[in-house]
Amino acid sequence: IEQSDVQFRHAFSAGNVQWSWGVERSRQERLGDMATTFAPTRLDFDHSLTMRATDAYLSGQYGARDKFAAQFDLFHQRHTVGRTDLNFLTIQTGPGQVFPLEDSKTEQRFTEWNPRIGFSWSLGPMQTMRVAAQKWRRPASSGTLAPVDTVGLTVNDRLPSPGGLYERARLQWDGEVGTSSFVQVFADHERVNNGLAGPRSFISDFEVTQLESLKNRPEVFSPRADIEETPQFTQGTVDTLGFAINHVMSRQHTMSLRYLNRSAKQTGAGTGLKVPYVPRNFAQIGGQWALGSGWVLGATAIYRSDRFKDDANTEPLAAGWAFGLRAYWESADKRHGVQAILDNLLSNRAAAAQPDAHLMVRYSYRF
Repeated sequence: IEQSDVQFRHAFSAGNVQWSWGVERSRQERLGDMATTFAPTRLDFDHSLTMRATDAYLSGQYGARDKFAAQFDLFHQRHTVGRTDLNFLTIQTGPGQVFPLEDSKTEQRFTEWNPRIGFSWSLGPMQTMRVAAQKWRRPASSGTLAPVDTVGLTVNDRLPSPGGLYERARLQWDGEVGTSSFVQVFADHERVNNGLAGPRSFISDFEVTQLESLKNRPEVFSPRADIEETPQFTQGTVDTLGFAINHVMSRQHTMSLRYLNRSAKQTGAGTGLKVPYVPRNFAQIGGQWALGSGWVLGATAIYRSDRFKDDANTEPLAAGWAFGLRAYWESADKRHGVQAILDNLLSNRAAAAQPDAHLMVRYSYRF
């Protein structure tokens, strides 16, 4: 259960500064139990995670004739996170015996001021340099009216779990090169402490990316995530050097290339282990073609180096490529539409968290 109880936001301007402030309250409850039987024994796992969060924020954004911009956000966050784990072994023969394996109940409370600050400079026509520092504790709900970016650099909600503390410093340059290319280069340092929500659990957390599956018309050419699934770990750091380019080959054809080099290491109790699902090397090549008569085609090839599914680094994923094809057709009167997605075509079945290919075909009619 994930819910936003209160969301209030007010915005106003004073000179060149745009101000906004608000208050939000959210809660989350994650309950579940699982039983595994190995006759004549049975293992039972009961887990619950509860969280309450109240966030108040003030945000100020300054801009001077598109040459310089600055943003400062200050969040006051009060969070309470509680976790209960009950695991026991049952002998089912005879009178039956129950042996407790784990019985823990813990709680953490946080009351803190978390700032974000960023600056951006226009270095020329369509050329921007940005630098930002962010500190944020992820609330209980994914829905928010509060700022989620600092001078255009959004917080990364794929690494922190609900209640987890996220800290980042990022330097990024992006802009047009010539008349047909857009380039982005960045350096990023992220540090995460997920607290009680970090240790492994058989109940997966809700992911923002799952909202895509609720849409009546999922986006055929939406951006692809570089991390297959949200990693579950207690604490760690991720350092990234990234490069991306989009190039217009012709009026009907575009190409894109993205490369990430990452060093992702756990800290604390997991020191020496890698952060789950984060590969050292990630590369994506894509192309799109407008064929006329309402047809658009796309193809992608994604490479990920070896990585692990779990924080204990006992479930490896091999290095390999994943390929995908996309097609979209729309009639001239916009009433008929067809979407087709063939994804996760693997060069090595051990190179992905989901080994099977995915196929989706959808027809829609608009009245």
